[in-house]
Amino acid sequence: MEQLKKIPKHLQSFKLSYRILAYTMLFSLALSVLITGYLLHVEYKNDLDEVRNNLENIEKGFIDNIAVNIWDANEIRLESILKNILVISNIQSAEIVEFRGDQEVVTSRQGTRVTGNAMSREFPIIYGASGDEKLVGKLYVTVNLNQVNERMHDRFIMILVTESIKIFIASFFVLFIIQKLVLRHLYSMAAYMKEFNIAKLDTPLVLNRNILVYSEPDALEQVEQAVNGMRESLREYIKERDLAAEQTERTLQEKKVLLKEVHHRVKNNLQVISGLLNLQAHHIHDRKSREIYKESQNRVITMALIHEELYKSKDLARVDFADYVRNLTTNLFGSYMVDNGNVGLELDMEPVEIVVDTAIPCGLIINELISNSLKHAFPNDRQGKVRVGISELDGNRFRLVVGDNGVGLPGELDLDKSKSLGLTLVTVLAEQLGADLVIDREGGTCFTLTFVEYHEAGTKLY
Repeated sequence: MEQLKKIPKHLQSFKLSYRILAYTMLFSLALSVLITGYLLHVEYKNDLDEVRNNLENIEKGFIDNIAVNIWDANEIRLESILKNILVISNIQSAEIVEFRGDQEVVTSRQGTRVTGNAMSREFPIIYGASGDEKLVGKLYVTVNLNQVNERMHDRFIMILVTESIKIFIASFFVLFIIQKLVLRHLYSMAAYMKEFNIAKLDTPLVLNRNILVYSEPDALEQVEQAVNGMRESLREYIKERDLAAEQTERTLQEKKVLLKEVHHRVKNNLQVISGLLNLQAHHIHDRKSREIYKESQNRVITMALIHEELYKSKDLARVDFADYVRNLTTNLFGSYMVDNGNVGLELDMEPVEIVVDTAIPCGLIINELISNSLKHAFPNDRQGKVRVGISELDGNRFRLVVGDNGVGLPGELDLDKSKSLGLTLVTVLAEQLGADLVIDREGGTCFTLTFVEYHEAGTKLY
């Protein structure tokens, strides 16, 4: 891969052509060798046939003449005949052996005998007419096949070069045709698909091919049509998807507007209820009854603030709990007309967002505990602080802390058996949240609740 990266990009784009060229050259070379071998075999066979024909011509054209000159003992003439035999192609040596009694005597010899790669032929020399024939000697002829092999070597080089040139020229012509008719269109399709994106959906694939108008579509044209068909299908799909997304967005915005309006109306209705409770409280002279109305009014305001936060929020399912607690505590301190010089408020709020089904019971718990602190923790203008904090733990868990450094709860008070509506609500709401509730009575009173959000707690609040 590292070596491939070093190849220039304009060469990498043609690597398919190079592979086809390499395969073409290998095929051409193999074909050249096969053709050369076949032609050499034919040439060698022809040379051997020529040698055999020459030997047959020697038998037909010289044996009778040699027999007469042996009978006449004309050695000069025999030497001349042998020289004529050596003139024949590929004949290396020739010699005449006469039968003199029981002996064989070499009477004439021309050329040099070849050892190794040679072919020898023996011709009987018979003198006399038919019926009175006599064997007078033998003619030995040696053919030098080394000359045949040397000619084969020269012909091999010439045939190989000639056939290779022919085949390579034909192969390059075929490669040019393939490049012209196929490869350049493949490169065009590859470049088109490489640069293809949504912005180019309106640009079709065009191969610019010179084809007959009435010809049947070939493979490349079918690929072109298929790519353009997929492009059109994708364009239609994206168009339909965009339309569906726009419709969904419009519907979602409408639902958000409607939901905001619902929260706004619920908040207004709760404020109306709060106002009615406040008006009713002015007509009640019993102090304890007025306090009950005020507590109910604060609970209604606690829930109204939730809907006000949701109305202001971009996320209609979650509440900015830190901002909500600041508004809630400000309202409670104002409701109980607390002198900030005596009782202070300490907020330790992490920027957390909580689903509305969890925020409402948490808000009611804070309302009950702060109301209880403001009413009972600081008697006789006792100074102190009310603390509220929330933090996010791991595993989507939260910790809510509400406390004060006032006089504290009575030591004998049991929350489960308490007759106070506020503390009973705290216990019930903590159970509905699935929260772990811990009460610390040292140095005042501190309630710590650890819980997960409603959809994980698995409890139904209403």
